[in-house]
Amino acid sequence: MDVIDRIKRFQKLSKLSIAQLAEKSGLSRSTVHNIVNHNKLPQMGTLSSLCLAFDITLAQFFDESLSPDIVFILSRYDKWPSEKQDAFIAEVEKMVLDKKENVLE
Repeated sequence: MDVIDRIKRFQKLSKLSIAQLAEKSGLSRSTVHNIVNHNKLPQMGTLSSLCLAFDITLAQFFDESLSPDIVFILSRYDKWPSEKQDAFIAEVEKMVLDKKENVLE
């Protein structure tokens, strides 16, 4: 997934319109529009501003070992109530165990 595709995915996951993303990132609407709709590759400072708007780090943005969906979820984990965190961990553990069992079969 290239940089523009990741930006578009994080925008969708964040449920931010171009105007909202521009406001939250401190960028102009035309800058965000050109990136999202015309595939204009942003400079690093612009990308950093977009990451702040998405509540992720640049490192998380560029971590291709994780899909944007996983990065998005994990970036919000600390803000969840402890019950939701516990339920999430239990579900992940269950998925890992199920996958191990399928591999062993």
